[in-house]
Amino acid sequence: MPCILHYQWSNNPTALQDPLNKALASIANAILWASSAWYAKTGVNDNAVLVGLSAALHSYSVFSQ
Repeated sequence: MPCILHYQWSNNPTALQDPLNKALASIANAILWASSAWYAKTGVNDNAVLVGLSAALHSYSVFSQ
C-alpha cells in the first residue's frame, strides 16, 4: 500500500494535501510502527531497526508537508 501511495504522490505532489491520502498514510505508518515493535518484542532486532527506520522516514516524508 505505501508503494502505491508514494507512486501517486510522485506523480502528483499536491495529493499529499488530500485528507484521504493523509489517512491512508497514517494507517500505513501505524502498521510500520506496530511491526517494528513486534519485531523488537520477539527479538528480531535487525528487522525492528530497519522497519522502524522506514516508519520514521515515511512519517517525515508524509507529515512534514
